Amino acid sequence: MKCIQAKSAFLAVSLVCGLLSCKEETLLPDLEGSLVGYVFTNDEFSQRLEDHSGVMITAIGAAYIDQSHSDASGRFEFRRLPAGTYELHLEKPGFGTIKQSGIQHLGGKPTILGLTFNGSTWGAFEIYQQPTTQIVNLNIENDTLTGEFSFTGERPYSLSLMLYLSDEPNFISTEATWIVIRYLSRNNDVFNCPVYATEFPFQPGAAVYYRGAVVNGKEILYSSNTIGIIDPDIYVNYYTGRIIYPNLGNESGEFSFIFQE
Repeated sequence: MKCIQAKSAFLAVSLVCGLLSCKEETLLPDLEGSLVGYVFTNDEFSQRLEDHSGVMITAIGAAYIDQSHSDASGRFEFRRLPAGTYELHLEKPGFGTIKQSGIQHLGGKPTILGLTFNGSTWGAFEIYQQPTTQIVNLNIENDTLTGEFSFTGERPYSLSLMLYLSDEPNFISTEATWIVIRYLSRNNDVFNCPVYATEFPFQPGAAVYYRGAVVNGKEILYSSNTIGIIDPDIYVNYYTGRIIYPNLGNESGEFSFIFQE
């Protein structure tokens, strides 16, 4: 009789444990899920292209790496992506690579990037064709920077230059004394913008050497049909600590002027 009672008690305990175990399993979250986003491709002058396919997106986590590609609409998706914090790299041949860190993916329900409450893709990623514009001449005189350029496509209404300056000839851009971005407006066949002596750290009478590179991305370089967007896509190289401009064209030849107060 005692043996029967002990066996019954054991079955009851096993049943309770089984029920509790089952209940715990249903409460465990699914730590995998989809991560969905959009990326739009733009030409050298920030005009939207029709086909946004072929962009490779790499999701890099602490212990997991996955890749996806955009379709013609710019949509991309990572399926069954483990929960975690990711850095996304978006790249396509002929376009500037952009990187976005700190992407939080909780798993379970899909993580949707770049979508507003009304379903628009206002916050989508943007990548741009790397500039092919050639800088023919840059002249700084009478507080004005004037540039002449050779364009492979339609001439834009405005563009931007990364300007490197140094008091040493034959310098390399990473050793420039001063680096500024200048927005130039078109005036007939040339582009110009004001410059001011007070913004440059050079002594009066010093020879200043400089070169430029066209930089585009969002409002950095645009033409008449561009939709206004705010900032260029830049990121920091963690190894060198330098800011990277992914849509930077080739540097021009070196020019010089005498710095006057």
